[in-house]
Amino acid sequence: MEDKGIARDAIESAKRWLSSSIANAEAGNYDLAVYSLEMSTEISLKALLFFNGIEAPKTHSIGDLVTKTVKEDAKLSKILGTEIEEFVHTFNSLWTLRSISGYIFETRSTLDDMRVKYERFAKETTRIVEMCDQAVGLKKRR
Repeated sequence: MEDKGIARDAIESAKRWLSSSIANAEAGNYDLAVYSLEMSTEISLKALLFFNGIEAPKTHSIGDLVTKTVKEDAKLSKILGTEIEEFVHTFNSLWTLRSISGYIFETRSTLDDMRVKYERFAKETTRIVEMCDQAVGLKKRR
């Protein structure tokens, strides 16, 4: 599969993770909702790499690479601008929360703690997915 196809598939996957997050929040499963926010954000950012022909690392340490990629690509930079740094910051915060939400039973966190985190990051994650979707869609028209 070519990189552009992988990028589109990644965006669609990110949207499914986001939908899962919303459904879990509505059901009161805030630990799962936060976990899904992180996955949605990570996959959206990796889509930007795929679209530029860069194989996304199999690690979560993607912030510097994504920021560099966006800043070096004129079209991506025009769409995402300085927001990419905010997006990477959000991703890094969610990545930290991912292990807490995934192992809530070990971390002494509560679902109410996770609800607060979900409410903090849900809108920003939606914005990240939408902006990455837009960036991949606009770049496609090159």
